[in-house]
Formats: sequence, structure tokens, C-alpha cells
Amino acid sequence: MSEIKSYHIFMFPFRWDYIENPNKFEESSFEEKVNIEIMTQYLEKTGWRIKSDEIECSEDYNEKLYFYDNVRRAIYNQNNTAKPIVKNFAYTPNEKTRGKYIIQAKDKEYILEIERIILKVYDTGVAILSYHLKNTMPDIKKEDIFMINEFGRRIYPQFINNNETERTAFTKGRFLATKLQILWEDDRSSITETFEWYDCLETVRKNPTKLSDTIMKILNGSDNEYFIDNSRVLCEKKILIRPIIDDRMYVICWYKNDNWISELSEFNESKNEYMYVEDADWFKFLFVDGQDKCCTSRLMTENLLKQHTYDRWIGGTLYGITRYSFVMLCCESDFSKNILLTHMRTMYYQMVSLVLAQRASILVFSDEVSSISTLKGSNLVSRVRSLHKNYIQFVNKLYFREVTAQEQGIELYTQLINTCEIERNIKDLDNEISELHEYATLEQEAQTNTVLNWLTIISVAFVIPSFITGFLGMNIIDDNLLSNKDPISQLLNWLGYIYLGPIFIVSLVCSSFLLGNKSRLKRNIKFIILGLLFIILPFIILFLLKGDILALLAKRE
Repeated sequence: MSEIKSYHIFMFPFRWDYIENPNKFEESSFEEKVNIEIMTQYLEKTGWRIKSDEIECSEDYNEKLYFYDNVRRAIYNQNNTAKPIVKNFAYTPNEKTRGKYIIQAKDKEYILEIERIILKVYDTGVAILSYHLKNTMPDIKKEDIFMINEFGRRIYPQFINNNETERTAFTKGRFLATKLQILWEDDRSSITETFEWYDCLETVRKNPTKLSDTIMKILNGSDNEYFIDNSRVLCEKKILIRPIIDDRMYVICWYKNDNWISELSEFNESKNEYMYVEDADWFKFLFVDGQDKCCTSRLMTENLLKQHTYDRWIGGTLYGITRYSFVMLCCESDFSKNILLTHMRTMYYQMVSLVLAQRASILVFSDEVSSISTLKGSNLVSRVRSLHKNYIQFVNKLYFREVTAQEQGIELYTQLINTCEIERNIKDLDNEISELHEYATLEQEAQTNTVLNWLTIISVAFVIPSFITGFLGMNIIDDNLLSNKDPISQLLNWLGYIYLGPIFIVSLVCSSFLLGNKSRLKRNIKFIILGLLFIILPFIILFLLKGDILALLAKRE
């Protein structure tokens, strides 16, 4: 077995949404879009299998026992729960597990062995695709490690230039790989990505954030298209994949180099600090700069390295933690090669996955808040309720302030969540959702008040007719006239009923003015009074003269 020179994990956190109906996608609730059962069905059709979380070796035991029991539920498959927090999948094309991840950058080619490809799918609508790669190439230098991390993590160009024939030429010379490949033993499921899509503006307009084939074809398998990455062209019964962070994958890297760790561990007595705070290569390793250090300020460099370096075991091991990387530099010892590498592959990988899932989920919920805040009506209330319920579940099931009882694990995890500003973002998101919830509550109360106002208006509208009929009696015209065919009698009969309509209408208008705009009521009070007199006085006169009219009709007969 070849000796491992370095170990790399590229992690791609993304948002996934199930599209039931493209025309109603924006109106769909959080739970309708995050359908983990359909996600599972699609993955099982494209070469993925549920990863076993049984304890099969000492590494499995050590990893599981490292975390608290409640944290394990957010790391491993919980098949006995109705709604699992996470589902873990492993990719095995054509039952072959051995493959190569090839990075061509400039004039160099790096061939890494694929140990495994893991997909973690969370019930918050995020997932993390991770490539676990071993570097066994001989004569590897630290500059090569920088290149592997920088060029191997890109999922689309950071920018394109104005060259009409090769718009990615400059980017490929600085950040973007010339070619990425995933090769399997049978060579039938191999994937090649050259980023040629971005060399033409016409194709870029169609999909400006087309993800690398090394991601989309891994998700879809060889001949399937269950997963799409173009939010402009939504398709029915598909799952939309959207990057959450940017064009880069998160990098976990283990590297051993005796000379370099010795140089970084030297202590400067005059400055009372270790030499790593001034080392440009440590900065490039930590902040994943393939060629040039992305900070020219010496003071800023020093501050950043102090802030993002964990040096408890300096002299033997040095850790670096940023928003885009978790790196370990160690010496050539059996402990480093066996124990520390295992820790990086297992415990620290799971720890980083948790923090990335938290960070991605916060961004998803924040995006949902922005889209929901533009809604009106009953759909707003239902969407807010769905979001609020899932957010509370996320806080209770996936957000942890501490994940292990191990002292070093506590310190590393704390530095991870502080670097990604998880706690601050949780508080900000909590305020956003609370404000949205208050807004939805006010909207619902306004809708309820509108209904109640109309019910009150209608009720008040019946007061005047009820008062008149109660005061004068229900029988407006003598019942004998109902059978009288004389035109005058019929006219009198209908005249009484005709006046009931205007009375009700005037009462409705008056009550709406009374319960509505008071200034409008003051301006029109005279017209309302005159209208009421015009309607009510003839009606009262009719009733007062009812007997005389009937007597006259009798004499005519």
C-alpha cells in the first residue's frame, strides 16, 4: 500500500428544492419544497445507497463515542424516527468503489485516489456532497498541496474575461482547473469537466451558474436528470440544486511535513510569538491560496493567522480554521499518520459537516424570510407558520453549542462556529423570523378585523328597518289588499315593499360611514340626514294615511 502524503476532502454544501409544479414553485411552502422522501427515491435511482452507520471497525466506534448522544442523531442515520434529521448516502457506480480524482492545473496533473464520496441530506433543505481523496504521489511538495486545494475545489469560474474565444483563459491560469476528471475502474461512468460552457456568452446567459459536471453527473448518475442546476428553467418533478456559498467547495486537508512544522513552531523571543504568524506559506495553506498570498498587509496577515490558527499542540501539530478550510499540518510520526489522519477523516469531518449544515441552513431560512416577506393574504400566514415550525426544529435538532466532552474537540468546534459566526447569525435570523411572524400576525389580524367590520356593518344596517317595523308593525299593507286586483291597491301594496330596499341600503351606507372613515362621515352628515328623511318620511306618511286610503278604495267599489 502506497504511503499517504496528504489527504483532501472537498465539501460542496448546497440547497435543494423539490419542484412539484414550476408555475407555483415560488408559492410553495417550505415543507412542500423540502421533501426528503422524494430526494431519497431519486438518489437511490442514480447510483446512491443509504450508508450504513453500524459499528464495523474500531474507527466507527471511536467516531460515534466522540460525540454526545443528541449530536449523533444529527450525524448518523436514524432509521427508527418518523422524520430523520439527516440521511447519509454513499456513491458506488456499477458496484465499483475505487476511482481517481484528477486535477489538471496549468501544466501539472494531480491524481488523487477516491476513498469515498458521501452525500449528507438534511431535513432543512440543505445537503453536503463530499469527496474524500488520498494523495499518494511521490515527491509531493507543499506548493503542490496548495495547488490541489485551490484548483480541485472550484465548481464554476470565479469570473470570465472579454476574450471572445476563451473567456476562461485567465481564470484557468489563476484559480480554475483546466480539467477535472472522475475516473472509475470500468471507465464507463467517467466524468470530465473542462468548463467550456463559460467560453461562450450565449451559454452563460442560459445558465450563469452551471455547476461542474463532477457534481451534477455524480448526483444524476450516468443517464438521469432528476437534479437540475438552472433556476431560470424550472422543470416539473425535478430537484433544483443551488450553491449556497459561492464557486468554491470547503476544504479539509491533512498534510505532513517535518521541516515546515519545525519552522512554524520556532518561537521569537523578542516578539513573544511563534513564527507561523509571519509565514506566507502557512497563510496560503490556511486560506487556500494556490499561488499568491491574498493579503499583502503584514499586520493584517499576522492578525488573521493568530485568529485562525489553533496551536495547542504546536511543535507536532498545527491546525488552521477559516470559513473555507480546516487544515492540519503535522510531523512524520506514526501517531500523526495513524491517529491524527483518522481523526481528520472521521471526527473532524463530521464536526465540520455539522457547522456547514448549520451555516447553510441559516442562509436557506434567511432566503425564505426574504421571499415570504413580499407575500400578502392567507398564503403569507401559512408560509410563515411552516417556516417558523421548521426553524424551531432546526434550532432544537441541528444547532449545538457543544458536541463532545473532549477538551480539544470543544475548542476546535468553538473556533469553527466562531469563525463561521454561527451564533451571531442564529440571533439575527431569530430576529428576522420573529419580525416576520409579527408582521404575519398583524396581517392576519387586519384580515380578521375587515371581516368583523363588515359583519358589524351588516348588523347595524338592520337596526333602522328593525326599529321601523317594530314601531309601526310588520304588516305594511293590509292583508286584504294582497288579493285585491285593483291597480291602485297593488301599487300601494308594492310601494310599501319598494321602500324597504332603500331603507336597508341607506342604513348600510350610514353604518359603513359610521364604522369607517370618521372624517368622511363628518363631511357627508348633512346629505345622510336628508337622505334618511327623504326615505323615511314618505314611508311614515304612507302608514299614517293607510286607513284613509283604504276607505277611499272601498267607496270606489
